[in-house]
Amino acid sequence: MNELDALLDIPLFSEFDADDLTLLRRVMEVRTHPKGFRFVEEGKRAGSAYTGMFVLLDGMVRVYATRPDGGYAVDKPMGMGNVFGMVALIDDGPRSATVQALTPCTVAFLGKPGFEELYSSGLAVSARFQRLLAKQMVGDLRYLGGLLQEAIDGDDSALVSAMTSTSVVADAD
Repeated sequence: MNELDALLDIPLFSEFDADDLTLLRRVMEVRTHPKGFRFVEEGKRAGSAYTGMFVLLDGMVRVYATRPDGGYAVDKPMGMGNVFGMVALIDDGPRSATVQALTPCTVAFLGKPGFEELYSSGLAVSARFQRLLAKQMVGDLRYLGGLLQEAIDGDDSALVSAMTSTSVVADAD
């Protein structure tokens, strides 16, 4: 059994089938990283060997972005099945957040060359992958929009909590 077979157990990949997995095995690779490893760094441009999308197969990461006046605009842990870094597949601009391993991690990685091969395949998997990216980005926007709406409504406790979380910060050291 290939480690990438676990993708089919992740809800975000629920539309994919065994045939799709054959292509995903060709364009994705499994990587392991130690605790403390930085997958993505806020403000740095895409363009390295780590430019691409990561799917957590095992372990925990911390996603955080700083505010100009200090503190954290986003600070949340993510575990198995979560996806990050997909914007770099589409946009070469500076990264919007840092993602750091809280524990040793195993990820399925899709780099730009694999992404381009996936899209040039002309197969239905390409359309399913587009929906996957859209679902992930919509989920991210809803999360951030919810925090913003709560702050606008005068209840900024969730936003403040996300910006000042110390439990996640302590685990990252």
